[in-house]
Amino acid sequence: FRVKCWEEAKFSKVKHNVGVGATHWGDHFFFSRKVGDKSEIEGQRLSIEVLDRNRLIKDSLIGSYDLDLASIFLSPKRRIEHKWLGLANIEKSFDKVMGFVKISVTLVGEADKQAPLEEEKATDLEGKLESMDVLLPPQSKMKGHQILVKVLRGENLKKMDVIGSVDPFIEVEFGAAKVRSKVLSNNPNPEWNQTLYVPLALPTVNDVIQLRLIDQDSMSKDDIMGSYKLSFSKLKEGKYNKPFWVHFYGSQPNAKEKYADLMIQHYELGTDWKGRVLVSLSSEDADTPVAKAEDMKYDEVNRSRAAAPKMITHNLRVEVFFGMYLPEDNKPYTIMARWGHLEQRTKKIVCKNRLVEWYEELPFLSLEGPEDIEQLPDVIVYVRHEGDNLSYIRKPASAYLDLNSKGGIFFFKPDKGISKLRDDQAGIVKLRIGVGPAHTWNTQSNSWGRLSRPNFIQASLCVNIFQAADLVAADDEGVSDPYLKIYYYGSETKMKTINSTLNPMWNERIIITA
Repeated sequence: FRVKCWEEAKFSKVKHNVGVGATHWGDHFFFSRKVGDKSEIEGQRLSIEVLDRNRLIKDSLIGSYDLDLASIFLSPKRRIEHKWLGLANIEKSFDKVMGFVKISVTLVGEADKQAPLEEEKATDLEGKLESMDVLLPPQSKMKGHQILVKVLRGENLKKMDVIGSVDPFIEVEFGAAKVRSKVLSNNPNPEWNQTLYVPLALPTVNDVIQLRLIDQDSMSKDDIMGSYKLSFSKLKEGKYNKPFWVHFYGSQPNAKEKYADLMIQHYELGTDWKGRVLVSLSSEDADTPVAKAEDMKYDEVNRSRAAAPKMITHNLRVEVFFGMYLPEDNKPYTIMARWGHLEQRTKKIVCKNRLVEWYEELPFLSLEGPEDIEQLPDVIVYVRHEGDNLSYIRKPASAYLDLNSKGGIFFFKPDKGISKLRDDQAGIVKLRIGVGPAHTWNTQSNSWGRLSRPNFIQASLCVNIFQAADLVAADDEGVSDPYLKIYYYGSETKMKTINSTLNPMWNERIIITA
């Protein structure tokens, strides 16, 4: 950035290899000038230029925007805050917007009460703005546009309350516009068959289209089951024209509220599958864009159904070998695999020495889903105790297509909404997981054979421990008293504590027999 004011220019730091996505600078610029009265501000401008750095030749201008200082002076509190500017470069294109920059500016005199620029709230960082909130160069004009979201049907939607039913609807949000579908009461497999019209104006700084699956609650606040984000730029490229399945994930029913909210807002954090919904999206220019939900016509519904993904049966096979470093001894644990609305679990076994040996193959989970593996639900596996799913792994079904895999070690993550486990208490489990179409499954999975506990022999693990460096200070005095614990298949050894240091040296050899 080159920022110019009162015949002075200042530069931001350079960001290298920046693409079309959002990039954060966080730079601050200060300009000072003595003026007799406000008339000396009139006609003065603040120029913001975005340049493409070139070490060999002159930096090239991407786009710029000029702000009139008088307009800032006359604004409330003499500032504009978190405002998007549309950049122009008339040498390249007279009326095209070359990108957007978000800025805050304040203009105060020595006698004025200082009004510090406030940090932007995290909830505002996704660009939830109306296109009309963008300051555009005078030669650029806003154009009406319309997003059309076809909400066809949902399947296996979960109840959010122990009693009652699921009364689902879909909400679409883009910028400041929100549109909702009709509510279908007591219906876990709803058929909305509606088009939701979402208004906007181009050019827009927004790119996030937010879909929410919501359960209406007449007695209290509606329950958001999950959310999913789509890209407006990808929509413009035609990526969502054909119907496709969207999977929604949220928190487990008994999760703590603050973690539940995070899992609802951030799709990748969800630990519980809530259902799937068939949608398609398109957009078109509109002189007068509207916000409404409209029932689809009969022939339009039929065309959408014909274009929906082909459905086939997929199988999920899970073998559970053993679990190490489980949360507590002398408590029973089970492993549960969940795929969409289907689930299977192992028998309960009491943990001894932080170790459980299951050596159990779960019954197949056979799921009716799209032929496209990327539209299948994620596979979630839980470590479970007394009805609570304490920790989990969640991966896409496409991660398990190699049916010749011999299995592997999985490091589970604690579900913060349910348990207070540290990461190192969540468990380490050996699993073998495979996903494939049912019509080829039997041939491809025969190589797995029958799972049984192998014959064990006693073995020794030799560990040479030298030193650690730059540990985090855990004591008020700025030091720690570190020691090391080594765990090896049911055997645990604790090394000596070295007091008052962040750079301990052990230089010891430990031999563990198991």
